[in-house]
Amino acid sequence: MYPMRQKLLIINKAQFGYHTDTYKYCEYLKEICDITYFCFDEGLARITLKDVECIYISEEESFFLNGCIFYETLLRTFKVRRFDVTMVLDLPFAFAIPLIVSSDKFVLDIRTAAVSKKKLKRIVLNISTKFNTIFFKHITVISDGVAEFFRLNTFKILPLGSDVISDINKSFSDLRLLYVGTLDNRHIDQTIDGIHAFIQKQQIPPMISYDIIGFGSDAERELIKLKILQYSLSDYITFHGRVSHDQLKPFFDKSNIGVSYIPMTKYYFHQPPTKTFEYILSGMACVATGTAENVKIITNQNGVICQDNERSFTEALEFMHANLKLFDSNHIRTHATEHTWKRIIQSILWPYLSEK
Repeated sequence: MYPMRQKLLIINKAQFGYHTDTYKYCEYLKEICDITYFCFDEGLARITLKDVECIYISEEESFFLNGCIFYETLLRTFKVRRFDVTMVLDLPFAFAIPLIVSSDKFVLDIRTAAVSKKKLKRIVLNISTKFNTIFFKHITVISDGVAEFFRLNTFKILPLGSDVISDINKSFSDLRLLYVGTLDNRHIDQTIDGIHAFIQKQQIPPMISYDIIGFGSDAERELIKLKILQYSLSDYITFHGRVSHDQLKPFFDKSNIGVSYIPMTKYYFHQPPTKTFEYILSGMACVATGTAENVKIITNQNGVICQDNERSFTEALEFMHANLKLFDSNHIRTHATEHTWKRIIQSILWPYLSEK
């Protein structure tokens, strides 16, 4: 039995529906909370969720003007509305929110450390996050590694979750690979190099396919297309570009191996991987780079760990090819059920938000 419905405000610069974590917060809390989502309108198609109210702020070209409009609108909102809990995603000047508006409880939610390739930008963003933490009594953080990075003393681990996208048990008789996610800074072209090297080593053309779904810069997209063309791999590899989350199920139904290819850099090392959870909860084995968080998840019963380079990826494919029949979808899923969004939000987030 839940207590009286709380009025929850979620403040995030990302447009509603395009940040998975907060979308899932809303999806699984809307039956027990009155939820308002405050964000920028980034010009993307608007996604709606029944019983969730969205307040959109138009984005301008000027970073300074955006900030002024964002916080001025927030002030006006609080003048006419009262919220029991205000959950703030880490954003520039988040520290000002508990200083300028009134809410019964403020929660700072840290989902990542900075992952920009530019060192100076990472330093600035991480300093901003650390400064924000000074002004919040309640802090949720995605992992112990991220909490340690920011040297937090008091915090609640709110881990990354996933939904079961596919409930079909996979056949493991051939290699049907799938990558879903961002393309920026991920070097997905290296996986194409790896597949080319793998095919070249086989005496008999292997049964292998690879679907790449993702969004990124023009340069990243063009490099992927170029590699497929260069190696004449169009019979094996298909680049689909951006596909909305609600259209992913057929790809997860078809595939039996997920690719969680995260660069093994210091700034990615403790970042939990969304897609690793989605793959294994869908009964897929996983080829994953050896970041600290992937190593916690991947075992010889649900996949293989590789390094972030062509040769290691090729060796991982050879391992999967030789051991495909050892994998079982039911067994893979069984050891991942604790990572569902529903369990995480109902057993961790909601109790934390509702406690006095």
